[in-house]
Amino acid sequence: MVFDPLEPLIFDDVPAAMNFYDNVPYPTFVQEQTHPDRMHVIASLFGMAPKAVDEARVLEIGCGDGNNIIPIAYCHSRSKFIGIDIAEQPIDRGREAIRNIGLGNIQLEVRDLTKLDRELGQFDYIIAHGIYAWVPEQVRDALLGVCREHLQAGGIAYISYNALPGGHARRIIRDFMLFHTRSIHDPDEKIREAEGILDFAIESTPREDYYDKLLEHRQKTMPEGTALFHDDLNDIYEPVYAEQFLDQAAKHDLGYVGEADFFEMSDAMYPQTVRERLNQLSRGDRIRKEQYMDFLSGRGFRQTLVCRKEDAPDGTVHVERVRSFYVSTTMAPTEVEGEFTTKSGRKIKTNHPVVVEKLKQLCDLWPGSLPVQEVTGGDALLEKYLFQLYSANFVQFHSHGPCFTTQPGERPEASAVARYQAIQGEFVATLAQHAAHIDTDIARKFLLKLDGTRTREELAEEMEKPLEIIDENLRRLVKLGLLRR
Repeated sequence: MVFDPLEPLIFDDVPAAMNFYDNVPYPTFVQEQTHPDRMHVIASLFGMAPKAVDEARVLEIGCGDGNNIIPIAYCHSRSKFIGIDIAEQPIDRGREAIRNIGLGNIQLEVRDLTKLDRELGQFDYIIAHGIYAWVPEQVRDALLGVCREHLQAGGIAYISYNALPGGHARRIIRDFMLFHTRSIHDPDEKIREAEGILDFAIESTPREDYYDKLLEHRQKTMPEGTALFHDDLNDIYEPVYAEQFLDQAAKHDLGYVGEADFFEMSDAMYPQTVRERLNQLSRGDRIRKEQYMDFLSGRGFRQTLVCRKEDAPDGTVHVERVRSFYVSTTMAPTEVEGEFTTKSGRKIKTNHPVVVEKLKQLCDLWPGSLPVQEVTGGDALLEKYLFQLYSANFVQFHSHGPCFTTQPGERPEASAVARYQAIQGEFVATLAQHAAHIDTDIARKFLLKLDGTRTREELAEEMEKPLEIIDENLRRLVKLGLLRR
């Protein structure tokens, strides 16, 4: 058998690849960047008028067991949600979750993406995360066709895909693992061997050169378990350049809105000389400029927002739109007055007393948010500064206030989604659309008791803990965005 990494591996006694999602479950988690709120903010900044998230119809393609879309539906009871997937067993698990949580605004359906009909209806937001690069060409084509066919006027679709040039590096390690496991049929054994051969390669390559660093980086960022099986050990892996993807989208009469992370479109991280050179090279073409920046950063993943071609914005940013938003931040103040730092160690410093005061307030309030108007007082210069912080990923904008509380209350109630998921495993979806790790039995027991029927004193008695400990744990859950209003 001659190994050709460009040809998919086919074994006569192995089921079709799509059936693997029934036989080998794919772990799904909340993905905050897919939230319609994120799409609403980006589209608004580019001058569009997207539907309010609380009044929208939302479709998720490839929803699996619904762990991403169910928490969104829980927070937005007036909106309607549909999730589709070709695998039956994940859909069955998602339906069971919906029944137990008691949601009436969401349905999950077993559907073939290439055979969707018009009766599915029109949607204000469409989500397709982690599909595009891992399916055959006809399915990629069908995905873009569905977005065009089922987007409402002014609607937004989120499509993530593995991108080039960074995708080249991933392909090197992927081809190595495929070569080593090409004759292994059992999924568990295939996963073990793939992980083991990468360990062997790192141990055998102590040169500390670019390849050694590539191996180590991939080991740190590589998905584990069944996620590895469906991603890097998948028969299909087709990363594309941003220009290629948007050209293909244009063939389906789809236009470019932007990226789900605004800062990834921004050149603010570069020195002035680099920004000037990028502008010269791109000659006013925003897609061309972003492609140059992808080459500079070695970008390997994109989260692109598209809309109907006739609705596509021209790329002009309308900073004044921030007045209708809410703002939050994960930063924390340092010991230096006016200085703030992100979790990754990036820092900003300001001497503006109002900005310092409001940023400190936002830091204390996390994961809560404040209306932008309350932060800026309507001052256009402060709005512009806040937008600059957003462009550099120091603060986040939201189209609406949170559905979680920042105060536990006398009878605290945790999200019903989190309480259900805590029974199923260690990770639960927060109301801030993050994944929280509930890793001990006592933490799980405490979370399950937070159904809104018990006072803090009753919780202390049932948990056999002092009230101070109960309050401390409630504060931790507040910081995770797990307690509902």
